[in-house]
Amino acid sequence: IDVVNNGVVYAVTLSGDATGIDADSNIGDITIGNGGRIIVDAGNGTAIGIDASTSKYGDVTIGNTGLIDANGDFGAQGIHASTKYGNIDISNNVQLDSYGEAIAGTGVISAAVDESGQATGIWAYVSDDSANGDLTVSNGEGASIIATTPNGDATGIWAYNDGNGDTVIGNNGLVVAIAGGDYGD
Repeated sequence: IDVVNNGVVYAVTLSGDATGIDADSNIGDITIGNGGRIIVDAGNGTAIGIDASTSKYGDVTIGNTGLIDANGDFGAQGIHASTKYGNIDISNNVQLDSYGEAIAGTGVISAAVDESGQATGIWAYVSDDSANGDLTVSNGEGASIIATTPNGDATGIWAYNDGNGDTVIGNNGLVVAIAGGDYGD
């Protein structure tokens, strides 16, 4: 499965879960590139900007140089990636103008919860304990990953490899996770 977005994806629900791009495969690879805008708003539910999962052998590769904004009342994830045996490679980078300067609003992944629940900028998981797949997450210079919730857990990058492969997280940008306050405050 190959998905490229250089435009605008807008997913909204008044009551329930919403996902901007959802790609699922049994044994094939998934490659998703976002250079545009993915805006997800889930009223009374969970918002996911990009959800890419292989149930067995496929690799998951996701590159963001645009904006992913996932906003849910009871949960939010900017990127959710999983595989049983394959590799996961996620990158977040800014776009540069003709002068080599970062273009504002690019290389941004935001997961925000409005009411109560878990907010995660990037969630990545290799699930089988016999897997040899590697898991790599990189946040480039000038890029941002932001997770906020008023009541619950906030995580900028969550990466777990249950198998034998390597797990590498690199950050040259900004990762912010803010959780706080009591519900209703």
